[in-house]
Amino acid sequence: FSQADAILGAHGGLTSEAWAGGGLSILILYVFLIRIKPTFIVSLSLPGSMMAAVIFMYFMDMSLNLVTMMSLVIALGMVVDNSIVVVENIYRLRSLGYGTIEASKRGTNEMALAITAATATSIVVFLPVFFVDKGQLNTFLRQFATPVSVAMAASLVIALTAIPLAIGKTADLNLRGIWRVLRGRRVDAADKTDTWTPETGFNPTRWMIPFYAACLRATMRWWLASTLLLAGIVWLTIEYPVKNLGRQGMPTADERRIGIQVEFDPNFDMAKADEYMGHLEEEVGELLTQHKLTLG
Repeated sequence: FSQADAILGAHGGLTSEAWAGGGLSILILYVFLIRIKPTFIVSLSLPGSMMAAVIFMYFMDMSLNLVTMMSLVIALGMVVDNSIVVVENIYRLRSLGYGTIEASKRGTNEMALAITAATATSIVVFLPVFFVDKGQLNTFLRQFATPVSVAMAASLVIALTAIPLAIGKTADLNLRGIWRVLRGRRVDAADKTDTWTPETGFNPTRWMIPFYAACLRATMRWWLASTLLLAGIVWLTIEYPVKNLGRQGMPTADERRIGIQVEFDPNFDMAKADEYMGHLEEEVGELLTQHKLTLG
């Protein structure tokens, strides 16, 4: 049995999942933002955050293993949050009449404290990991917590610096104007026709607000019944799902292997043991042949 094939297969699977996850996250951004340019600006946080995490892993003498790659895959869906908040707020201010530069400055300043606090609370939950007793569990947790924490911290820096800069340089440009800027060409009037606002995107909250308002009015009117209902839901959640969850050290894995353990009597000599194991191997080989399996 070659463990190299299983390890390479797992690495290849995680790499494919990472590309698919990144592509899906960009697709979801486009579904909500509708326009290509805001999607492209927000997507800048993906490669920047991943590069920061990989560089940090290099200097910390870490490797790209199954745990660290899984950490990076999970981080792919988290690093765009800060940029989305900043981009939406900047475009909201632009729709209110602020200039491009002023909207970028004001929009970023307004969201700086909120996204910093949100990122800090997401990172700080991994802090106790570094105080776990030395051992295999400590190694796994550190290898998982470090890349995702660094990626989220890098996404915060990108959201406060690169994102407003990109909007400030390209807010009034269409795709043709952005391409001319990247090529170092001068921009003319035909390149300044982009007028995106958050209201032009897909905003499901517009349809949720009336329902939310009705629920809020009902809750305030019957506050005692609402409190008792909420307490009942919390009690049911703790009493049944939480208490009945199974507990184990490591999750059960389907390794597609069957182990056979044979214990001999102390009076067995090596010749008898060898003869017995030979018969056992023949019988197991016949079973494997019938089921088209291999003996590893």
